[in-house]
Amino acid sequence: MSWTPAFLQKHNDLMYLSGMEREQSYIFLNVPFADKDAAKRAGAFWDMEGRGWRISTETPRAKFERWLPRMFQPDARPPYIVSEMVPAPCWGVNLRSLLPAEVWEALRRECSQQAGHRCQVCGGRGPDWPVECNEQWQYLEDPATPGIGVQKLLRLAALCPTCHTIKHLGKAQIDGRYKQALEQLCYVNGWSFEQTDEHAEQAFDTWERRSGMEWHFDLGALVGMGIDKIVLRASPGLPPIAGVDVVLVPDLSLAFGFATGALPF
Repeated sequence: MSWTPAFLQKHNDLMYLSGMEREQSYIFLNVPFADKDAAKRAGAFWDMEGRGWRISTETPRAKFERWLPRMFQPDARPPYIVSEMVPAPCWGVNLRSLLPAEVWEALRRECSQQAGHRCQVCGGRGPDWPVECNEQWQYLEDPATPGIGVQKLLRLAALCPTCHTIKHLGKAQIDGRYKQALEQLCYVNGWSFEQTDEHAEQAFDTWERRSGMEWHFDLGALVGMGIDKIVLRASPGLPPIAGVDVVLVPDLSLAFGFATGALPF
C-alpha cells in the first residue's frame, strides 16, 4: 500500500469528507430539523457553505452531546468505525433488496434526516450527495454450532460516502476507492498507517473465513423501527429470517431512534 502522509491537505473538500473545517477548528453536528432551534439556543452556528450546524473545537461539548458525531463524543474511544465486510453467502440479503421499495426509501430518508444529513461517525457529508444509509449487522458465531452463524440487524446509520467505503473494503477495491477508504479509516480512528493496514488485513481474513459458513438472518431490529408485519420481496431459496412476522404490509411508524452502545459503527 502506497500511503500519502499529507492526504488531509490534498482533499480540497475536506470539510465535507471529514466533517471539520480545513483548519480543523470546527465540528459539524448531527442536528435534525426538529432540533434546529434547540441547537441554536445551545450555541451552535449554521454554516451556509457546509450546510450544517457546527461548533468550535474549543467549545465545551456537554450541551451538544446528543448531536456529536461518534468520533467527537467525550466518552467514545477508538475505533470509531471498523470494516466488517458482508460474507459472500449473505450478499444480496439486505433491507434494500428485501423490503418494498417505498418502505426502504422511507427508512433511508428518515435515517438521513435524523442525522441532520451528516455522517454519524465524522460529521461529514459527500460533495455529490450528503450521506448513505448503512445497515449495521452483528455476526454471531456459536462454538456449539461451528460453521453456522446468525447475521443480526442492529440499526441503520447515516454515513458519508467516504466513511461508507470503510464498511465495504472489497467493493472499495473494485471501485478504485480503496486508498481513500484506508486514509479515512486512518484519520477517523487516529491510527498509524501500520495499524490501519493491519486492521484491513484482519478484515479480509475474517471475511474469507465467514464466507465459508452457513448464515441465518435476524431482522428483529425492524420492530424497533416501527415494522412488525411486512411482506419481504423474497426470492426462492431465501435463508431463514427470524424476528419478523412476515404476513402483511406494515402500518409504518418512522419515529425511531438510533441505538447507542459499545459497538463502533
